[in-house]
Amino acid sequence: RKSQFLSSIFWNRSSNKYSNLSASYIILTEGGSIYSNVIYVGRVKVIHYTYFLLTHSVECYFDVKERKHEKMALWNKVQQLNEASIQKVHSLYGEHFPIEVRYILAGWIEDKILGVSVDIDPDNPAHEHYISNVVIELINVLEAKAQNMVNDDPCLNRIRLINAAQTFRQRYTTDPLALYRFLRHCLTVESHLVEQMTVGNALGLNAIADESAEIMERLAQIKQKTMETADILRRMEQEQEAFAIKCHDRQKLEGIMQLHRMRAQPITVQTQQLEKDFNAQKERIDYELKQKITGLMQLKNELEEKIHTTVSDLSHLQGKVLDDELTRWKRDQQLAGNGAFLNNNLDTLQSWCEDLAELIWHNRHQLKEAERLKQNIPVFSQPQPTMDRLASLQEKVKFLYDMLNVYYAFTNFPFVVVKDSL
Repeated sequence: RKSQFLSSIFWNRSSNKYSNLSASYIILTEGGSIYSNVIYVGRVKVIHYTYFLLTHSVECYFDVKERKHEKMALWNKVQQLNEASIQKVHSLYGEHFPIEVRYILAGWIEDKILGVSVDIDPDNPAHEHYISNVVIELINVLEAKAQNMVNDDPCLNRIRLINAAQTFRQRYTTDPLALYRFLRHCLTVESHLVEQMTVGNALGLNAIADESAEIMERLAQIKQKTMETADILRRMEQEQEAFAIKCHDRQKLEGIMQLHRMRAQPITVQTQQLEKDFNAQKERIDYELKQKITGLMQLKNELEEKIHTTVSDLSHLQGKVLDDELTRWKRDQQLAGNGAFLNNNLDTLQSWCEDLAELIWHNRHQLKEAERLKQNIPVFSQPQPTMDRLASLQEKVKFLYDMLNVYYAFTNFPFVVVKDSL
């Protein structure tokens, strides 16, 4: 076995030679251990990826129409990154957005997000209509692509793509901004990795590029955790509503039982059976209420643990950006006056700080929402044997935001993120 990189090789019967069509595709007859997806060009099986283990010959005896060379898209540039950077890109995607979708709709996604003439801002109400249309169109295009795939090839992830489209329709039809923000962030990370590879190769800045890639990867992980926290909050709200309905059913049943007893009817077999039925219903509702309370407590603990981990990660990452990267940038500014090379990554630093501020704001908002849900559930308001973690987390998040503001004021660094008051 030999691990190696190959560009696309097609065997052309008419010219009796191999043709190089694209650096992003590889054709295998059999036996290759692959790490990505399979598509069809005509009748030819094409594997899209840069690295694989070669165990058999690479050749195929089909006539293939050569693709026209176009301006290299971002996704094609991503495939030329080193293995470590490619793994960082893969870590951006997950079950909530399979990387197969990014691959299948690579050109379409880049056109809709990077190819527009206006800078689309998810926080601008004027752009919400465009974003909503993009998300709906993405779902429709993905479903059409999946339906047109070959059904009988086990290598194709057709079912996975169909499931992804269904998940997008359920989760993001009512919240298209979340999906658009996620995709825009992923494309930003990919662009930064490609840019760092270019600059690093030209200037020998591989160490700095690796640190930048690490920061972007950690930002992506924190954003994913913040999205997971939002899912927990939605489940808590749904469970709270179900709990309130059960409480209402119990009160209604108790009222009926009380009214029945006040009538002072003579004790008969029928009245005894009715009383027995009432008690059985009450016991069943009480049991269901206990189950709901247990589930709510588990969700509360899961929420607190998730936010605690997210805030802890935010604290460490903010320290790295402000204490290390921003300080290095200021030092490089000073050394540049003596003729030293200046890695002018001000835009990157600005982007990181904006992401930090936005993540801090979202976590603060989620903590407020958790506190609201807590007040609406009586069992949560009872004295707890341990300290309330939500209150301490709110203080920590507020401290992180204050520190970010103080550091901006102290360094005279442009802070453009504007959010509602914490």
